[in-house]
Amino acid sequence: MSTEKKKNVEDNTMEEKTMIGYINGKEVEFKANETILEVAARNGHFIPTLCEMRELNHAPGTCRVCLTEIQRANDPRLYLVTSCD
Repeated sequence: MSTEKKKNVEDNTMEEKTMIGYINGKEVEFKANETILEVAARNGHFIPTLCEMRELNHAPGTCRVCLTEIQRANDPRLYLVTSCD
């Protein structure tokens, strides 16, 4: 998926374009800086994770509990990625 940014001339900031993806066949909107975990939660999909357990003191993505299968645009292959980073 491509990321496009549009410059707002009035206040000299960059606005990120909203993109479309699919989670379990349901269309969802997201921005380039969002994680799969954030987008899934916002759209009512539960992905198990240990990231919220602060007492574990681990770096996001290291436990692999939240592995998610993805397919990139224009690529028929499936990939496993952590949804938290």
